[in-house]
Formats: sequence, C-alpha cells, structure tokens
Amino acid sequence: MSDGTPHPAPAARTAAAARTLRAIATLESPLWRWALSWRLRKGKETPDSVRQKWVIDAPARAAGPLVWGHGVGVGECLTLATLFQTLGERLPGHHFLITSTSRTSGAALQKALPPRCVHQFAPADTVEATQRFIRHWQPDLALWCELDLWPGLLSAAALQGTPMWLVNARVSAASAKAKRWVRPYYRLTLPLFERIYAQDEAAAQAVAMLGAPADRVGVAGTIKALARSLPVDAGALAAWGSRWGERPVWLAASTHEGEEATLLEAHRLIRHEHPAALLIIAPRYPARGAAVAQQAAQSMPVALRSSEQALEDRHAVYVADTMGEMGLWYRLASVAFVGGSLVPVGGHNPFEALALGCRVLHGAQVHNFSDSYEALAADGLTCLAQDPGLIARLVQQAWREGRPPPLAHWRGAQGALQMVDDLVLMLSEPPPAPPHPASRT
Repeated sequence: MSDGTPHPAPAARTAAAARTLRAIATLESPLWRWALSWRLRKGKETPDSVRQKWVIDAPARAAGPLVWGHGVGVGECLTLATLFQTLGERLPGHHFLITSTSRTSGAALQKALPPRCVHQFAPADTVEATQRFIRHWQPDLALWCELDLWPGLLSAAALQGTPMWLVNARVSAASAKAKRWVRPYYRLTLPLFERIYAQDEAAAQAVAMLGAPADRVGVAGTIKALARSLPVDAGALAAWGSRWGERPVWLAASTHEGEEATLLEAHRLIRHEHPAALLIIAPRYPARGAAVAQQAAQSMPVALRSSEQALEDRHAVYVADTMGEMGLWYRLASVAFVGGSLVPVGGHNPFEALALGCRVLHGAQVHNFSDSYEALAADGLTCLAQDPGLIARLVQQAWREGRPPPLAHWRGAQGALQMVDDLVLMLSEPPPAPPHPASRT
C-alpha cells in the first residue's frame, strides 16, 4: 500500500491512456449532444445549465492556485465541500471549484460552499467541451470523488498535465464484483491518478484489484469525519441555555413521517424517571411541523417554534420546525436520535451531531451511511436503537456519561486528517520550473 508519496504515472503511458480515452469520448459525443437536447426539452436542464455544460458561460476564474473537485451526485459534492472547507483554512491563498452533473447537487451546494469556492456544472464529456473547461480553469490539482471516471474529462486533464488524485473511493463487495466486467477500463484510468484514497481497507484492495497501482492506494476513512461545527447565533445559544436551566434535553433530528410515534413513546417513558425532561423534535421537512406538534399534543404539552409560542416549564416537547438552526439544537442537547433511520430513507449524516459533542442514536435503516455508522458504533459514538424502551434507556445513559470527545480525536478521523496533510504538503510545494527554451526540440 501507499507510503503517502504522490507517484506520477510515466509520461508515455499517461499520454497513451489519455489518447485512448479521448477516442472513447469522441465516439460518445453524438450521444451527449442528443442527451442534453432531450433533457432541455423535458425540463431536466435549464438554458443556463446547458450553457455551463458546453462551457459557453463559465464563472470567472479567480487569480492564484485552484483546486478542482469533481463529484456526480449530492453526496459526493457535499463531501468535497467539507474537504475544501478544511483545506481552505490551511491554504488561505487557494481557490476551489466543485463540478457536478445534476441540478439537485448544484442546488444543495449553494448553501454548503465554503469560502473561495465556486460551483459549475461539469462539462459535457466531449473532447471540445472538456478541453474548453480545462483551458478556462487551469486547475493546479484535480480531485475525483469516488469512481465515476469520465473518459473525456480524464483525458483533457491528463493531456494538460494536471495532477489528479482520487478521494473517497468506495467499493462494496457487490460493486466490485459488477465492476470486474469493465476492469480493462479501470486498468486504463486508475493509473492516471498519482494518489488514491479509499474509505476502508476492503475498498483499497478492490481498487487495487481493478487496476490501481498498489503503491498509490491508501485508506483515509470517510471525509465526512472532517465535518466542521454547524454555525450558531451566540446570543440565541445563551438565551436558550438559560431558558431551561438544568432540564435534561434530547433531540430528535431530521425525523420523517412514521418516526415521531416511536420517539414520543420513548420520551413518555423517560419522563417517568425525569419529569422535567424536554424532547426537541426537528423534522427533516419543516412544513411537517404543525402535524408533528398535533401528534405530540395527544399525549403531552407541546410548543411549536414557527408559531412563536414561548417554551414553558410545562412543555414536554418543542417542535423546532425552522431551517438553519441545527447548530443550536445540537449544542443544547447532549444526545440525539438522528432520523431517516426508522423508515426506509437510508439515514442521515451523523457527523454534524458528533462534531458538536452530541452522542448519536439511530434506527436500523442507515444504508446511506452504513460504513460510517459501523465504524462509529465500534468506538461507542453511535448506537442502534429501534424500540421506545431501548431508546429511553440509552438517552438516560447518555445523560449520565456526558458528551463524547471531540470528533477530531476519533481514530476513524485520523486517516482523513492525514490525507489533508498530504494535500497541503503537495499544494504548498512550488510548481516545477518549465524547461529552458534551449532544451526543447
């Protein structure tokens, strides 16, 4: 496995692979033209997004070093935003670009972009569009998130001489088996990357099996472990903290329809032992707030934030049906049940809670974050709880034990932190001097 040192591919081999990929992209060009035209007619694209994908109307490039990260979906793009937030704090002179394919990922990024970072839709994977993209942005480093490797974009970056690293590589056993049929493609593309960071040892071995040089592959864990604390209004935090004093508080975060009944029953059991206990419910979709409050009011006193109803000592439940305040609720509670896990949603990000020292409980349906939850559970930072009785017991246990250590101290975050150190070292080194004119042939 890797010793942490970037390993550039031999120039001749890189050029040959890039030319082959460019030939593949050339063959695919008519399909891209048809697909974008069809998507525009169906309303799946806008004229602006299509212009960006043909690199006709790209955002301006800021002066100075630029790191480009490419992801396909919402999850990959938010992962890159987390990474660029951390890198930006270490490299104040660098700028960042994230490219994505879908309008949903572009919309999600608008609220998550770190400072000095812009978003553009990824170019159509044709030779002309990708070459225009690379010439416009001139990235100093390209980071590909996961294993969606496009031939046109890869070849344009490789022929430009852009260093490329692959991060957050995730390959399940089933995925690795399916990818065996396209192993020749991965044997062509994976050696183009100087460094490859997998999420776990199994993924690292699978990536090497697919064709990555083993000495360039390392394990970084999940980049989500770099999550920064959600923002909070200091005045609001102080006011709320004094408002309920010593009341024991727990949070039901990002809940979905069908979950609140279980959590309300758990709270009813908790109040047998802690009559002053308060449950904050922050539904994933604030529009459900009134319905959640109505459901809770059938068994205990409730206050609803959107109605500006004052929280009183008699209230057992507070429905926080607002946007942008999770940083407040996670700071006020020492334990949270993270929703989307009792119903078939796939779970939600546990790292936002853990970054603020909030212990996490969850249901069984966390397939969107299964690797993360498994690693966190092994270190006692998260716990599976399905029924009201177990949830009630674990909430009270968390109150007794207090807040967990900061997420940065978690051993599962050490690989991601080392990857950041490697990136900072690489980006801090001066670029090689161009050859002297007299040496050119």
